[in-house]
Amino acid sequence: YMMGGAGLGAAAFASAFCMSLILIPVGFLIGALIWFVLAKIFGGDGDFEGQAYLMATYTAPLMIVNSVISIIPFLGACVAFFLALYQIALTYFMLKVSHNLSSGKALTIVLLPVILLLLCVVCGIAAMVLSIMGAAAGGGNF
Repeated sequence: YMMGGAGLGAAAFASAFCMSLILIPVGFLIGALIWFVLAKIFGGDGDFEGQAYLMATYTAPLMIVNSVISIIPFLGACVAFFLALYQIALTYFMLKVSHNLSSGKALTIVLLPVILLLLCVVCGIAAMVLSIMGAAAGGGNF
């Protein structure tokens, strides 16, 4: 029995839906754990449950808005960028309140993963550029 194009599309959609039911909560918990560990390293005194609850109050609605807005080709990407900035700001306030941190410590905790992520992106782009330059200089012979 061969499945037609529509059947494969439905199967792919069902598979992606089932995986997202698992990966979204796991990703949320991993993110919350990273924030929690960083807050503890910087002297935070909150508990994981309280922090995760506060995080969920803004993360879930922002994910829904981002999913709906991302349907619009160019506008969706622009709005997603500003939603990400808004989520970073809310994370700052969440960490400050849930762990009783100073403004400076909370800002450091929020910016540290962002800076590390940007550093990884820059290193990845540099590696790709160097690889392309090396291939071009060598005549493309591998």
